[in-house]
Amino acid sequence: SENRLWFIGVLLVGVLYNTHTSTMIAFGVSAATLSFVLHEPRFIIAVVVGLPVAVVISGGYYLRVVMNHLHAARFWLRNVAYTRAHQIEDSPLFSTRNGGSGPSSGLYRSRLSLAVRVLGENPFILALLVTPPPPNVWAAHMYWWAIAILAWSLLTTFGGPLRILGPGFHYMKASVFPTAYALAVTVNITEGALSLVGLTLLFSMILSFAALAYFYRVMARRATEHTAQTPPDLAEAAGYMRRLPGGRVLVLPSMYADFVAYNASKSVVWGGHSGNLSRFEEFYPVLRRPLSYFVERYDVDYLLLDHAYVTPERLGVADAVSTLDRFGSIAVYEFVRPEAAVEPTAPDFVARHTPSAGSEMA
Repeated sequence: SENRLWFIGVLLVGVLYNTHTSTMIAFGVSAATLSFVLHEPRFIIAVVVGLPVAVVISGGYYLRVVMNHLHAARFWLRNVAYTRAHQIEDSPLFSTRNGGSGPSSGLYRSRLSLAVRVLGENPFILALLVTPPPPNVWAAHMYWWAIAILAWSLLTTFGGPLRILGPGFHYMKASVFPTAYALAVTVNITEGALSLVGLTLLFSMILSFAALAYFYRVMARRATEHTAQTPPDLAEAAGYMRRLPGGRVLVLPSMYADFVAYNASKSVVWGGHSGNLSRFEEFYPVLRRPLSYFVERYDVDYLLLDHAYVTPERLGVADAVSTLDRFGSIAVYEFVRPEAAVEPTAPDFVARHTPSAGSEMA
């Protein structure tokens, strides 16, 4: 019966809650849209009822997940102006790269480029925009699903505080399947006849190949942001640090912190994954205190820097560190304290006790 299928759907929604956050948000937006457009409240009711089901399925663990989401939301509401900012160049402690005392635009640099980025995640959405809602029931549902995701992606890209739930273009991947389904049904109904939908579909296909080519080009050229693969120099530096005594390291850019923690078996000054982020806020998304503060507070032994990202001189610690080794653009430094010897630590020493990899801030 329909009711039995609906209850099965609620159970599946509970499972979905326990998977990926942005996927669940996209699903909730789509369900709310379908309830509004089709005047069918069971879609949004399934999302609401699915929440306690998710808690039961997880044995209560999902309540902790929700609390962590609330901590993250509050953190980014306070720091939305620094979304995807450069941790050093956009710091109020430094002269920012845009010449002022506030953050540069970071990822949100141009409305046109952002719109292109959103559409580049699913160029076929252009064909859907010139397609009327299909008469087929399933295709109509898919149509509004895709439209809802597009609207949500735009809102979380250009919607100011809503950016805490973005970057919006990440949601567009959830629109790929419903877009393909709705367009396939539409093309099948027209039986391949020449139409505006067909021409736009062809144009979207060309844009799709262009977007893929551009994506691979950008990923191949990135040096200080998320890269397509682990930089070999970073892997070599982490292996070197694994043989060093001492257990605490500060890593910049911070995206390398988890890799260094695991591969160098060192504790890192990091902690943006879960829990209350109030202590983390002085370190990220921009430095709000001098680097020396973190070195003293967390008793940091080493500094690992990607010189393509920042240098000791820029950080104001050039006189406080001694170079241990250099691996391409990756440099490993030791902090020299007044009571410590000036000579760098020999790389062949093995730590008597290596702390478990993890965060020193969370």
